[in-house]
Amino acid sequence: MEQFDIIVIGAGIAGSAAAFFLAEQGHKVALIEKGKPASGPTGRSSALTHAFYLMPELSQLAIRGVEVLRRLPEWTGEGKVHHEIGMLWVCGPDAEAEWTKAAERIRGEGSEIDILDMPGLKKLAPSLVAGGLTMALWEPRYGYADAYGAANALTKGARQRGAVVFLDTAVKAIAVRNGKVAGVETEQHGLL
Repeated sequence: MEQFDIIVIGAGIAGSAAAFFLAEQGHKVALIEKGKPASGPTGRSSALTHAFYLMPELSQLAIRGVEVLRRLPEWTGEGKVHHEIGMLWVCGPDAEAEWTKAAERIRGEGSEIDILDMPGLKKLAPSLVAGGLTMALWEPRYGYADAYGAANALTKGARQRGAVVFLDTAVKAIAVRNGKVAGVETEQHGLL
């Protein structure tokens, strides 16, 4: 039975990133995936990127997540996975105060976000029919990511940093001893 410090189940964007950063820190990591990296929800994600959230925790998580996506080519040698085409948000008078406050907070968190009045919005999007709109937020450094490519780059990077990657390996059970996780049982490899 092979021994690991940490076992990560699932090689979607979250699991592959966890394995990557844990291996980077020197932990002996196993990454177990029942299919291929990004073969679950990650591979079907629209992968839109933005920092505009009304909840600070989500903005901060998004900002850090996109920083990771931008740096993946440098860290893994793989191709670009984040594409900056901009993200535009529009609202009417009922949301204006809350959105303005959120945009100012997001700027303070280190992300570029512009508050546009109607002339600014028309300049950015001249063909937009703006009936009922009163303001917009523009995030020029966001857009979309290749979630499939990112999960595969992170999985490859985890392997390069010493993680053992088990693909096409289904987890049958999580082994618990004395109230603590002791390992996982897989159909292909027994107990890990």
